[in-house]
Amino acid sequence: MRSFRPTPQPAAPLLADNKASSRELRFLADRLSEAQTNVLRVAESRGGRLLAQHDDAGRGPA
Repeated sequence: MRSFRPTPQPAAPLLADNKASSRELRFLADRLSEAQTNVLRVAESRGGRLLAQHDDAGRGPA
């Protein structure tokens, strides 16, 4: 298996390689799935904080 180096578009070279093995593509799919999970986690966390700030702002001074 070839080494996998993070790049700005890490999936593009591997997907463009017609000789990429199923093992390499599965590894890439796993990493992309992990990245998507992390993006969702961060978005939900930030969204929750934004809602909390919005709720606090609507109450006025304590």
